[in-house]
Amino acid sequence: MLVLWLAGLLSLSPILGGLITQQEASLVFFLAVLILGIEISRRVWNDAAQMPPIPLLLWAIFLSLISFVSAFLSPIPVQALIAWRSLVLGLWIIPLLSPLSPSARAKIDQAIFFSVYILCAYAAVQIFIFRHLEVASFFPNANIFASFIVLLLPLAWEQKRVFLAACLTLMLLATKSVGAWFSLATAALIFQKQMPRKIKLLAFFIFTLCLVLIAKKPAFDFQNRWMWWQAALRAIAQRPWLGVGPGVLTYIIPVELSGHLLRSIYAHQFYLQTAAECGMPYLIVFLAGIFLILPKAPMKRLAIVAALILGFWDYSLSVPAIFFIFCYLAASEVSQPPELNPLGNFRFPLAIFILILTAILVKPAWARWNEERLKVEGISLFNRHAPIAEVRQEFLKSLLWAPDADVERLVAEIDFRSSQEKSPHSQLELLSAIRHWKKAAQENPCRASNWKALSSLEQISGNPTEAQSDSLKALHLPCP
Repeated sequence: MLVLWLAGLLSLSPILGGLITQQEASLVFFLAVLILGIEISRRVWNDAAQMPPIPLLLWAIFLSLISFVSAFLSPIPVQALIAWRSLVLGLWIIPLLSPLSPSARAKIDQAIFFSVYILCAYAAVQIFIFRHLEVASFFPNANIFASFIVLLLPLAWEQKRVFLAACLTLMLLATKSVGAWFSLATAALIFQKQMPRKIKLLAFFIFTLCLVLIAKKPAFDFQNRWMWWQAALRAIAQRPWLGVGPGVLTYIIPVELSGHLLRSIYAHQFYLQTAAECGMPYLIVFLAGIFLILPKAPMKRLAIVAALILGFWDYSLSVPAIFFIFCYLAASEVSQPPELNPLGNFRFPLAIFILILTAILVKPAWARWNEERLKVEGISLFNRHAPIAEVRQEFLKSLLWAPDADVERLVAEIDFRSSQEKSPHSQLELLSAIRHWKKAAQENPCRASNWKALSSLEQISGNPTEAQSDSLKALHLPCP
């Protein structure tokens, strides 16, 4: 069952676009943790469980706990806890992989390669039918697809899958990602002693060519990254130990760059992004663990190091599906642990504890998936010009499942428009709009437009003191 679990998680996540959207990420987390929890509980009850190596187990527990505290204390805890689920799912791939035999891991590789064929086929459709200039396959953009290829191309060569390796090479060219080629070439030069002479010469040629292409890039491309990195560094300086919370830098960077024309929701640097979101201790312990379990197989090691090099100017390792593959490859040579000693009378309470912990973890993910599903349905109703009362009701249903600042804003806008359309103006609907916008501002205090809208509504309702307070918060946002 564990083999099927890992094979499904690692092969389906890329096809689902990297699990970027909250709806997909929540559903995958719910199913993955539910199945895993039931399977581990069953194994414990039958005395058939195997304990991962203690250092790996402690490493995963430490990173899970410190990132949870970071999410819980985040200025936007709702969003941080959503991102934390995908982060933890990736981290636990590493200790969970250790009990599997080489033949079981080979089956997982086959499942991953099957998904790679699907991604390459769709990328080919984008090239020859849709005429895309830069292919992204199922991922949101070409750079994320390129990062996926950086991890899988060396593995395809290692297993002598020549046709697949050729397809991935062509697709990497089609992404037009100079950074991806540069990272692969640099990693190959680092491990040149383990590489054949032809590979060394090819790596040197690609490395040199990439340097020329990078030198020809426009200056603003480097200036933009420098601004994004500075924004992340300021967030690190303010909260160096725990960060702003997983996934929350997405909301901080637009605030930091509010005076610039260029906007971004990523730091475009994996290390700065991770340190800013989860803290410096998390980043140090995470990297230490990865380097301690680094595979000895040349091509797998090349893939891991290339992905880490790419992380110096890209954020793709922060994408759940890419992170899952990265963790899987990093732990691909972790040895099998010995059989777990018989649990005796502890079997029943431990199995029950695991089921309770599973329920605690999956319940919020299930609620979030339903909330997102109903939100999408509400937006769909609005786009189909359904009665606004029906749209509002759908949004309110979604809020019954889980809080969402964006849905609160939508309901507030509907109520405000309704109050303005009536003559005389409806005070009841105006107060409802203020209430929902206040919730939106509380759940996402880093969005200036929430406080500005709330200030305007307070002014209309005759509360100048509250309006002035909210206006000041818009100028000096109550978030790092």
